[in-house]
Amino acid sequence: MSIDATGTVFWNNEALKAAELDERLATAAARQPQPELQLRADKDTRYEVVAQVMAAAQTHGLAKIGFVTDPKKDK
Repeated sequence: MSIDATGTVFWNNEALKAAELDERLATAAARQPQPELQLRADKDTRYEVVAQVMAAAQTHGLAKIGFVTDPKKDK
């Protein structure tokens, strides 16, 4: 899952509306074994949006959330 600078949430590169996100999170939480939600956010994404997505994942029962980062490039 990724979030761009405008706050749009993507699941496998597909832009989602809030209801679609809830549906995907619920489906993922029901799977056994439960997958880890890997979250990547643009550096300009507001923290509030990231926190909302994390809260939605937790509400739906996803217990494992990982953050994907890009390694800092040498200048």
